[in-house]
Formats: sequence, C-alpha cells, structure tokens
Amino acid sequence: CAAQLAHELPANGPRQHYMLAQLESNGAGPPMAKTLRSQDSARISGLVAADALIVRPPGAPPARLGDEVTVLPLDL
Repeated sequence: CAAQLAHELPANGPRQHYMLAQLESNGAGPPMAKTLRSQDSARISGLVAADALIVRPPGAPPARLGDEVTVLPLDL
C-alpha cells in the first residue's frame, strides 16, 4: 500500500526499517503517513497507537514531505 509522508524523514541505515505510523485519509489521494514520536520497540503503547508501518529500505535517502512511501496497514 502507498501513502504520502506527512513530514520529512532522515536517511535510513544499512538495514530495512519498519516505522510505527498513523495514517490519515485526505479524501482524494493516498493517505498521509505520520510516524509516531517514539519508535522504541520496547514500548507497547506505540504499537497500540500505530495503524501502519512505514517501510524504509536499506540505504534509503532522506524523504521529504509528500514523498510516496510503502506502508503496511495493521488491520486487525
């Protein structure tokens, strides 16, 4: 699934990264994806608040506001 970034992201390191995020529908196009403030895997509250994961491939360059990113919806 594709979404647009609601803010900038820094370049990614050498491993694939799955970032906790929330999706917001903008009505006409793809949803907007906003990362959660805390990406700490030990904090279960982040996983509870997230409804998607933003997939950042290894070595991904910085991403800008509005860039298209791949997301994995967390539908239960």
